Amino acid sequence: MSRGEGSFTMVTKKRVTPAKTVSPDAEQDRSAPEVRVLRRFRLVFNAVKTHLQQVEKKAGVGGAQLWALSVIHAHPGIGVNSLAAFMDIHQTTASNLVKALVTADMIAAEKSAPDRRAVQLRILPAGARAAKGARSIYRCLAGRAGDAWAPRPLSAWTVTWRC
Repeated sequence: MSRGEGSFTMVTKKRVTPAKTVSPDAEQDRSAPEVRVLRRFRLVFNAVKTHLQQVEKKAGVGGAQLWALSVIHAHPGIGVNSLAAFMDIHQTTASNLVKALVTADMIAAEKSAPDRRAVQLRILPAGARAAKGARSIYRCLAGRAGDAWAPRPLSAWTVTWRC
């Protein structure tokens, strides 16, 4: 049949390939120390990510903002440069976080008396409420992450962290 004179259907046979067997060498490669460490790292990373997502959802703000709130709560009067140094982020990133938190009425930025260019940050009631349950998340995660590297069966890695 030529094109345009009608339609036709091409039938192809599906090839069935046998299941691959795993050679003993391949199985040994999967249990190599590097692979086990990578698996553990991925498990810890995913557990931390899941935990932080739950905390962010509960608090109603993003992780970086939540962290900034907890730092400002712990260090009333901290400046933007000090906040950036404490969080190990660039000053402009910290400044953007501060702007968003000021706009959301979670923190106040007040000009300091000696240097009118510098601001002192303090937490407001809405910010304190958001940060209340999250103040210790980073301490909690740091402590739990160390525990996660202890040798144990992989089935024990499905623990939900509670702080």
